[in-house]
Amino acid sequence: MQAPPYRAAPPAAEERGPPPPIVYDLPSKSSSTSSSSSSSSSSSSSSSSSFSLFPVRLDAADAHLDLEVDASTGLSASCMHTNGCQYTWKGIRSTYGVRGSGQVYFETKVVHAPTVVMPETPVHTRNVCRVGVSLPLTSLFL
Repeated sequence: MQAPPYRAAPPAAEERGPPPPIVYDLPSKSSSTSSSSSSSSSSSSSSSSSFSLFPVRLDAADAHLDLEVDASTGLSASCMHTNGCQYTWKGIRSTYGVRGSGQVYFETKVVHAPTVVMPETPVHTRNVCRVGVSLPLTSLFL
């Protein structure tokens, strides 16, 4: 099947080149604790508020109500998964958006899969995570 004339065919894998570099990366906890223990008290106070240097967070104001954002970092969230909440999708957006065209990279890590009681649901579909992009003021359901 040939691509329509108004849309160019995607380049072959060997023509794409290397993936774009990661432009934004948060420091690990071990590097922040080691730097604060070996530095002066003025820099240790700045390391406790070092998160303010990184504007990308999960936006608790733009999320479903049964999703709880970690207030200390804004980088993780947990969902209610009992009393019927295990049947509902949860959605959240970040505090940072993207404009224009080009390539965008983001990463998601699932650190815990809670045990849910859903007897009529197959085991392999009980803990599902969907990641995607959306426009502001659109539905949070992917």
